[in-house]
Amino acid sequence: MTGVSGASASPGPSQQADDADSGEGGDWQRLHPATPFLRSWAAIAALAAIIWYRGFDSVPDTLEAARSVGWHWIALSFVAFLTVVFAWAFIWWRRAHFQIKGAALELATGVLFRQRRTVRLDRVEAVDTIHPLVARLLGLVKLKVEVAGGSDSAVELAYLKASDAARWRQVILARVAAAKQGALGDAHGAGAGADVETDVGVETDVGAGAGSGTDTDADADRTEGAGPVRGLLAGGGEPAPTVAPSALAPKTAETALGELLGDSDSEAPELFAVPTSRALAALALSPGAWLTVAMALVAIGGLIWGEPRVAVAVLPALFGFAATVRSRLVSDFGFSAKLTDRGLTLSHGLTTRISQTVAHGRVVGVELTQGPIWRRLGWWRANMTVAGYGIDDSDSQSVLVPIGNPDIIRRAIWAIAPALAQPEDWDLVIAAMTGKGPTPGFTVAPRRSRLFDPLAWRRNGFAATSDMLVLRHGRLFHHVDLVAHERIQGIELHSGPLDRHWDLASVTISLPDGPVTPSIHHLATSDARSLFITESERLNAAMLALAARPAVPAPAPVPLPAPEPEPENRGEAEG
Repeated sequence: MTGVSGASASPGPSQQADDADSGEGGDWQRLHPATPFLRSWAAIAALAAIIWYRGFDSVPDTLEAARSVGWHWIALSFVAFLTVVFAWAFIWWRRAHFQIKGAALELATGVLFRQRRTVRLDRVEAVDTIHPLVARLLGLVKLKVEVAGGSDSAVELAYLKASDAARWRQVILARVAAAKQGALGDAHGAGAGADVETDVGVETDVGAGAGSGTDTDADADRTEGAGPVRGLLAGGGEPAPTVAPSALAPKTAETALGELLGDSDSEAPELFAVPTSRALAALALSPGAWLTVAMALVAIGGLIWGEPRVAVAVLPALFGFAATVRSRLVSDFGFSAKLTDRGLTLSHGLTTRISQTVAHGRVVGVELTQGPIWRRLGWWRANMTVAGYGIDDSDSQSVLVPIGNPDIIRRAIWAIAPALAQPEDWDLVIAAMTGKGPTPGFTVAPRRSRLFDPLAWRRNGFAATSDMLVLRHGRLFHHVDLVAHERIQGIELHSGPLDRHWDLASVTISLPDGPVTPSIHHLATSDARSLFITESERLNAAMLALAARPAVPAPAPVPLPAPEPEPENRGEAEG
């Protein structure tokens, strides 16, 4: 793929539509020529799965039907199907183009119905690289541009050559940084939607005003001017924390293997890595693995004792549990974290390798969970809510630490909130992870709340630092929520008839969509009101700080890279 050049004169709307259709004019770029094959094999695999499923139910009937029709007609039908699929994918590739123009990323796709999508770069939250197994074998990469707005807002450039993907990723990140800096002066003005979708020649639907990503991005803008903040979790726009030598780990075999599989930022120092042996042990101790083994034993027993109907009956459950186990194994394999100047880079995956960069200031909350078996081993799982990712994104994109001891958890927390990793504040987090009942620094649920939470009432409580709100709850499964004060979008105080009778109340914290849903139940009414009033005052102060923030002039645009010169003799160059 060639690079792009400087800006040119702006053509009219009809000329822009023609350029998008043909890929000519302006700076339009094509995807890799192997894209049609990678888009087609999924449809072929789906057809094969349908044929296998239908034929497996009654093999004799399937063979008899094939003989009656004629094997040559079946072969011709299959060839015709492959021809149509590949032809459609090829036409789609010929008409798919993208470009970076000014402060926007534009993508034009579609065969019968043309769609042209424009994404504002100041709404981009992250640019992740995804290496599916088949694409990785061909040296290709998928770029996923995450946009504020939640589900269905991401833009994928699939597929690009690895070197081109790395170059375009750097260009997009540089343009995003410049666009966000320039947008600071317009934060209190009217906002626009996270993206614009246009069906060229059919209809035009331009989002204006409060778009799908307005709430999330407004929250980010509010945080940036809300006062002194620290780290990724506790504030936006702050530089990355200084990498302390004592906080870094030597490069592990998992990280080296991940770099071999195509992880980005391979030169960055490793913050932590999850050993493969620990991931396998955690998987073996999971309920899903036990249920998979149990269903497999039932199926084998049915075949041995001459009851094939029993084996057939448990097959759906067996496949479901096995798929869950496989998904967890694939997503947690080779998990490592690196701290770069752009944020925290998390790499993980076996068949599909994902390298996601969590930009500074985009983590709004972290949830630590621990089951009864993991408690004896001292293991925890940390999930995070990232502004702009949305609740419909893959679970693997919301994992901060899949399996970790307190030391690894502290490294991760240090990367996103350095204040909490300091000794005095880290003791508060440890107390939330392991403590119960009255604990220094915590406001806990009263004894009368045991009528509603007979097992967990001793664990229910909250504490606060200058930056963070710490919530703990759960008895069988321990939960700890860490939420930045300035990231809270709303707070709700509620008390039912029985709660009011026993002078109790509950508090729910509103955050952007994601796995972290903080709440604390059955506190004393006075304590719940105190928490509600304190967080409401912080929320109002953040909004006033945003309104009073002075305008910042927009920086000069970041130029796109010059095209790479093509070798005169490709054969000699490759030799």
